Amino acid sequence: MNQFKSSIFKSFQLSVLILLLSSLCSFAKDNVITVAGSTTILPVSEKWAKVFKNKTGVIVNVHGGGSTGGIKATRLGTADIGASSRELSEGEKKSLKEIVIGKDALAVIVNKSNPIESITIDDLRKIFAGGIKNWKELNGEDKPIQVVNRESGSGTRDLFVDAVMKAELADKTQKIIPMALTSIVNNSNAEVKESVKLIPSSIGYVSVGFTDETVKILKVNSVSPTNENILSGDYPLVRNLYYLVKNGVTSNKKISKFISYILSREGQELILEEGFFPSTN
Repeated sequence: MNQFKSSIFKSFQLSVLILLLSSLCSFAKDNVITVAGSTTILPVSEKWAKVFKNKTGVIVNVHGGGSTGGIKATRLGTADIGASSRELSEGEKKSLKEIVIGKDALAVIVNKSNPIESITIDDLRKIFAGGIKNWKELNGEDKPIQVVNRESGSGTRDLFVDAVMKAELADKTQKIIPMALTSIVNNSNAEVKESVKLIPSSIGYVSVGFTDETVKILKVNSVSPTNENILSGDYPLVRNLYYLVKNGVTSNKKISKFISYILSREGQELILEEGFFPSTN
């Protein structure tokens, strides 16, 4: 009889444990947001996640993977929010909603030893297409140019292609000039900066927020990427930064609350600290 009671009690304990674990798993799932995508946005996403957790207790797991990776993860549901430094295509807009969370600008960078101070969009296009191969063609030193590029699918590369590699033809139509295959390809802003820092004859492009004194920033069309020039629209290499959610998902309270925090004054001050610019002037 005692053995029977003991068996019932153990079964009861097991049932309670299963219910408790189920509740904890449900709570854990309800208390977590996953963000994935653009490596440009990664540092500020991590800052937002840390502050938001301290304020609300909600955990925001942040992952890289590039803009295209973030878009795919959001469409598949493996991420709650996608981070993208490129605009969605028309096909992608059918299932995803764009939220502008800030603005960014690309800086064209060279090694600190390079005497060049400014470059035109036209010359940039020729360099990346393989038409200009030596710095002496731009009144620089007699050294072969080493191009440092971003990987396909990168939002940073997409902006560069859109702003630099499009050329107007004689019939006034535009054509994207293909990039040369001789470039070094890096998978993040940090890697591009490191390559340019180490290779004296190199040139690359990164988000302005990733620049520092280890590389030289070139003027583009004689305009420096200063805050004033970026906000006024005088600097030519500017883009929006996006968070992406599935259509209708902003009705989810925890996601809606996180995005509201990002767009708040405090959230936008954090994006300024990372070298980016608010979503509205």
